[in-house]
Amino acid sequence: MAVILSISIIMAASTFAQENYSLVFEALLVDIYGQISNGVICQVDPSGQDFRSLSSKAEKDATMPSCSPDGRYIAFVSFRDGNAELYMMNSDGTNEVRLTNTAANEYHPSFSSDGKFLVFNRIINKIYQIVVMELSSRREVQITKGSNNFVAPKVSPDDTKIVCYSDLDGTGRYQIYVLNVDGTQPTKMTKSDSGQCVEPNWSPNGKEIVFVYETVPDGDSYLYVVSNDQQSIRALTSEPAKYYRPCWSPDGKKIAFSSNYGDAGFTQLFTINPDGTGITQITDYVHYCQYPTWLKKSATSQAGSPGPQTAGTGLPGASQTSGPSVSTPTTPIDSPAKVVDGAPIFRGMLWGMTKAQVKAAEKASLVYEDTDLLIFSDKQYGMPCNIIYLFFDDYLYVSSMTIDVELTDYLPYIQAFNSNKAELTAKYGNPTTDQVKWTNNKYKNNPAQWGTALKEGHVSFYCEWNLKQVIVSSTLERSKEGAVSWMLIFSETL
Repeated sequence: MAVILSISIIMAASTFAQENYSLVFEALLVDIYGQISNGVICQVDPSGQDFRSLSSKAEKDATMPSCSPDGRYIAFVSFRDGNAELYMMNSDGTNEVRLTNTAANEYHPSFSSDGKFLVFNRIINKIYQIVVMELSSRREVQITKGSNNFVAPKVSPDDTKIVCYSDLDGTGRYQIYVLNVDGTQPTKMTKSDSGQCVEPNWSPNGKEIVFVYETVPDGDSYLYVVSNDQQSIRALTSEPAKYYRPCWSPDGKKIAFSSNYGDAGFTQLFTINPDGTGITQITDYVHYCQYPTWLKKSATSQAGSPGPQTAGTGLPGASQTSGPSVSTPTTPIDSPAKVVDGAPIFRGMLWGMTKAQVKAAEKASLVYEDTDLLIFSDKQYGMPCNIIYLFFDDYLYVSSMTIDVELTDYLPYIQAFNSNKAELTAKYGNPTTDQVKWTNNKYKNNPAQWGTALKEGHVSFYCEWNLKQVIVSSTLERSKEGAVSWMLIFSETL
């Protein structure tokens, strides 16, 4: 019997500490514009303390982590070799090993409860199929076939069932299904005529399944729990938001998820009690935090590469160094970045510098500091500006300059933009992208009035240089709110 969804819950706030487990998740880096870069696998305590990155900073494209039950290994997805493949590493981030090497894309890895198998999705003919891999031999068995999707599989605690979400019922909307571990006897667990049910995960005792209910067409979502015997269903959240990837803690006391709930802004990590009380925000970063999974902290990561070495290629682990030391920059403060070994240095800074090193090297006045952010006040091209540095795990990866002073005539903005463009072109060659966009041609043939055109939003300017390890972009435009600004950004693209 499938359960009809309804929504009814009262939510309260509380805090907690899980001493035996930490949360592993993907952090999606963003630039000054808020544009998403690639992901890094990270770890944080449920208290929000002891944050650190695990996957290699040189391979910032890791996503969808899954921790082995004994806490020794983390499986994840990476695009570093051209398509989505599965990798595994020790839980301390060392000794990355490639598990799959196919032309297809693989997603959603998840360990069996005994840690001997990995279940995951492989996209075959645009359909999500479920594949089971024996880790000791790397042998695979595809357990679903046909034209229906079976997405995000999770093995039950007793290793007899797999839960996933599927379009098997032909309605065009996903529902929760439970299958035998050989892919037979799919059982529909949920039914909803006004939305779809996705991203399921088992409770530690296997008696319940937590999932996300997405409403249609507004796109809001809620967290729900359905009993494995299909006799009961309950809502965990009542406030609409974007909820993603709920997962039960191994002791059954908490459910972690990612969400933009409340005032989170960027998607952050939260926990909630299984009765729907005590929503607690865990992270508060200037990055998107998603795909949470629980890691047993008491286990010690095994030395050497994870799993038997009958297949796969060992990759270097994540460096734990704090970045190169730096001396006082000799570059004039108004000069654009230099190039050292192909990598530009913004105002004398090097990629990978720590916040302390940047603060020591930057001669402008510090006006704001946060966990992942430094803002300095300076003057460039005769106009006040902000110098902004973004960090990830105390690692500098974005540097920028922003000028947004209000003027009567905005022609000096265009003159400064063109002067900077000429300097960057002299150092790096012609820009990869060089655009002047007119939305209204009223002043197009009168360059003396281009400042007015910029102020009125008739014209915008954009240049970009794709360099060896960095993208340099320069943007001059009027925002939707009516403010004119010029932003110069140096973003690491390793």
